[in-house]
Amino acid sequence: MHPGAPDLSSFPRAEWLKASRRALAAAPNEALGYGDPRGRHELRSALADYLARARGVHAHPDRIVICAGFVHGLMLLGDVLRRRGVHDIAVESYGLDIHWNILTRAGLHTHPLPLDELGTNPGELDAWGARGARGADGVDGVDRVEGIDGVDGAHGMDGAGGADRARGARGAHAANSTHGVHGAQGVHGNQGVHGARAGREGRASRAVREDQAGAAGTTGLPGRAERADKAVGAEGGGSSGGRAAVGAALLTPAHQFPMGVPLHPDRRAAVVDWARRTDGLILEDDYDGEFRYDRQPVGALQGLDPDRVVYFGTASKSLAPGLRLGWMVLPSALTQEVVEAKGSMDWSCGALDQLTLAEFLNSGAYDRHLRSARLRYRRRRDQLVAALAARAPSVRATGIAAGLHAVLQLPPGTEQSVVSAAAWQRLGVAGLSSFRHELAADPAASIDALVVGYGTPPDHAWTGALDALCRVLP
Repeated sequence: MHPGAPDLSSFPRAEWLKASRRALAAAPNEALGYGDPRGRHELRSALADYLARARGVHAHPDRIVICAGFVHGLMLLGDVLRRRGVHDIAVESYGLDIHWNILTRAGLHTHPLPLDELGTNPGELDAWGARGARGADGVDGVDRVEGIDGVDGAHGMDGAGGADRARGARGAHAANSTHGVHGAQGVHGNQGVHGARAGREGRASRAVREDQAGAAGTTGLPGRAERADKAVGAEGGGSSGGRAAVGAALLTPAHQFPMGVPLHPDRRAAVVDWARRTDGLILEDDYDGEFRYDRQPVGALQGLDPDRVVYFGTASKSLAPGLRLGWMVLPSALTQEVVEAKGSMDWSCGALDQLTLAEFLNSGAYDRHLRSARLRYRRRRDQLVAALAARAPSVRATGIAAGLHAVLQLPPGTEQSVVSAAAWQRLGVAGLSSFRHELAADPAASIDALVVGYGTPPDHAWTGALDALCRVLP
């Protein structure tokens, strides 16, 4: 029940083998050479088509770089950002320390953004000041990121349907290109966001509670009234003396990890507006965007401004992490620098695996696999919620409208004892506190919770694992 891990026993071996044979038979001889550091053109073209229709990503093959998973891509971006003179990057207050450590090793200081029921609050980005202000460590900020120009035009999905349109798939809907930034949580298009301001956050009546599916309650995060004196509103721009100037932000907008909250449309607009006003860059980790069960899919943030957002995707959740296949969709002005960084590191992804994934996408096998996986994971999620209601009614599951994990809110002061008891049951669950950034404000306000994955174990062991989990819950 390790959070974020897929069911490896459901890997489509037979279909993958068929795709591999077809790809190898059709591969030109030059495919077996060192090749383009961007990755095989066949895969980049297939991904451009898939990401446009399924995630609303504006992707041209020339702006896609294949990498060996998200960590590899983040290493490349961290190196490029530091070379461009970026010293500080905003991250979410809850996330994976391995990602923060990668950025730190690249020479970047990470600054956590507050989180509430509407997702990550971008207001602190303005409070930290525009780039060029003097940081708290006395390091002068550098000038604008060269070559990345803001785009004032509309960036919507070009009329394409979602990955499962016309296929009758359960658990996902076609992406709708007619929704604007403030519409339903679909793939937003046909409206620019350059005039949007985060001051719209005050309209609480429009809050989207994406994670209240089935028997789930609220997120348990502090409400806006409770944190009014802790977070700076996004409308209040200008630098704050003694604070570092942030030049980039790493976010999980579709399904915040681990809390599971989607970024509210007003905040999506606000963070893109921040990037445009300050010459900042947004790093979007779309780690499980294909798995959404109860609501319309949330489109990629990159669709709002492809010249301000770097989109990361991988096959680690949808297929298997062992494939070591990921991709970045980059702003055009950033592409060559990332390609040069990748070439110097010489982290090449296997050409045959790239060709196989391209064939898997083009043949429709990937879509068929995702439909099957959504049904399986949704069934497990429903079984988890039902078991909690029957055997641990005091525990609430949140963040379950999408993804492969749930947050189980516990009575105050019980997290560590439950984690210890779960370890005795050989369960890989984690305490929520282990995902908290060390610089996140007000640790006393944090909640006790478990982060539980329902992608693992295999079907034959799932019922026993669920039973063991319920035994250790208060």
